[in-house]
Amino acid sequence: MKKPRPQITGLLNQNGAAVLSFRAARNVLYGSHNHKTAVEKNALAASLLVAAILLGSGMAIVIRFLEGYSAFQIVFLRSAIVVSVLLPILTFRGSRFWDVARPRLLFLRGLLGSIGQTLTVMAVLSLPLATFQALSFSRAFMVVALGVLVLGEIVTWRRWAAVALGFVGVLIVVDPLTAYNSAAFYALGGTFAFACALLLTKVLLKSESRGTLMLWNAGTHFTVSLIPALLTWSQPTGWDPLLFLALGAIILVVQPISLQAFRLGEISALAPIDYLRILTGAASGFFVFGEKPGASFWVGALVIIGANVWIQRQNAQS
Repeated sequence: MKKPRPQITGLLNQNGAAVLSFRAARNVLYGSHNHKTAVEKNALAASLLVAAILLGSGMAIVIRFLEGYSAFQIVFLRSAIVVSVLLPILTFRGSRFWDVARPRLLFLRGLLGSIGQTLTVMAVLSLPLATFQALSFSRAFMVVALGVLVLGEIVTWRRWAAVALGFVGVLIVVDPLTAYNSAAFYALGGTFAFACALLLTKVLLKSESRGTLMLWNAGTHFTVSLIPALLTWSQPTGWDPLLFLALGAIILVVQPISLQAFRLGEISALAPIDYLRILTGAASGFFVFGEKPGASFWVGALVIIGANVWIQRQNAQS
């Protein structure tokens, strides 16, 4: 029997490595990790979260490179890519994503997510990346306040103090004396919409699968942004179609990685790692776009982180 030619052998080895890599990644995301200790689970979850944070920073950079397009078009094309990938996968797996228990809540969650996505893209296009990342941490404070108003949760005065401290940090980061502070409302508005959607997610996870939530979310984004995207449409040229594809691909990778990270690891262990988003935002803005955060940013970011840590400790004690 003749041996394969060297180039064919190399090709087979490469394909075998690719299959093994795919299987390894699938096992990490969807395999059972019950045999691992708490330390091993936290270490794996931390690695996944770091990967998600780095990919998220890359997504912000890609959006900034697409600044010649409207936020509606960016959201529309990104959601179209996500739907085109998720729809055949869920159909092949036999998912009855159309047979849902709470279609109105699913649509409302998708609508809030669409508003949040659009405002977030507008914020990324308008704000320094470090400022945008710092303001996104105000979601924790908004969830506490919304939990009281919507779900009737009981909040101690310590949590309210942490919420107030967090919003003081937001004001410091925004710095009303700067020229871009009005654009901060895009980030805060998008964060508020995501906080509302998060409360609905907690309710819907009791009756709907994660795949259904992802598909309905992307489908609603696609539907809501369709007409505004057409009205503001600019024909993608050059490398821009690849950038749009990259946006969709990043979302499809980041979401399951993030979910698995927080499913495996303890929140108390992962919270400090999540704050890397502020540093990666500052690094991306500095090295790619020459943005230099001022002293008010760093002071405000520290206040926001301190308030988040305070809230997490209160949650752990309750």
